Amino acid sequence: MDTETKADKKREYMRTYMKQYKAKKYAEDAEAIRRANRTRYAKKTRDDIDANDRQRYGNHLADVIAIRDLIARLPHQYVVELFPQAEN
Repeated sequence: MDTETKADKKREYMRTYMKQYKAKKYAEDAEAIRRANRTRYAKKTRDDIDANDRQRYGNHLADVIAIRDLIARLPHQYVVELFPQAEN
């Protein structure tokens, strides 16, 4: 029973430690963590993601996908206005 108690104490200590560690990391740069989570979710749920895009954009992949979707919904005249080099 003594080893169970030690194992339980260690498990509880590690659980508390990881909660504090994750809270600290999130407080340091919350946007980076949210960006990574959005990208992980996009990779998991979307089948239309190109392998080159995954490697090229990394954790910014979800943002790039969102921008592409927005551009696809906009009328062409607005896209040209916002991105003059896209005229061709």
